[in-house]
Amino acid sequence: MLKFGVVGCGDVATRAYLPGLTTLADRARVVACFDPVAERAEAAAARFQGASTYTTYDEFLAHPGGMDVVINLTPAPLHRQITGDALEAGYHVLSEKPIAATLAEARELGAIAARQGRQLFCAPAIMVTARFRWLKQLIDEDRIGRPTVALTQLANLGPAGWCGYTGDPSVFYGQGVGPLIDTGVYMLHAMTGLLGPARRVQAMGGIA
Repeated sequence: MLKFGVVGCGDVATRAYLPGLTTLADRARVVACFDPVAERAEAAAARFQGASTYTTYDEFLAHPGGMDVVINLTPAPLHRQITGDALEAGYHVLSEKPIAATLAEARELGAIAARQGRQLFCAPAIMVTARFRWLKQLIDEDRIGRPTVALTQLANLGPAGWCGYTGDPSVFYGQGVGPLIDTGVYMLHAMTGLLGPARRVQAMGGIA
């Protein structure tokens, strides 16, 4: 049975991850929850029998009995440091998007994972869903012809429009985050997953 540790027990954890982890009791067990806000760590740990709580990250990484996988659900600007430390400590890591703020940082994490012999995963998981695996198969087998044009579109109000959001929305407007990283990544992930990596990129941006 895999032992999981959860880093960051805020809105993303309570909405998207903890409910799913509770359904995997026959295969996985959450043994430790870290958050700098003790009440959030305690609320998350209460969902899993015997789970420990931590408000200090170093103590979390040294959890007695160890962990197999660390799930990084911290704010985006912290991903590089949190994930890197977990890999260095010898854990596999699943990180929320983005994996890091820059390509250079992402490559650093890949190098650490390779050196440590650990697996590094990053959301979103679009390409492992049944529908996208099927679409990828159709393309690879040339059953729908060769795609020549792809168009994606996504629009929402961002954190201001999230019903019931309990976190601090200011992080989404800071350097290294923004709408492309927060929501546009889904479309980029789908396009490159289905059609392969981009050969050339042109980009425009602005604030309305």
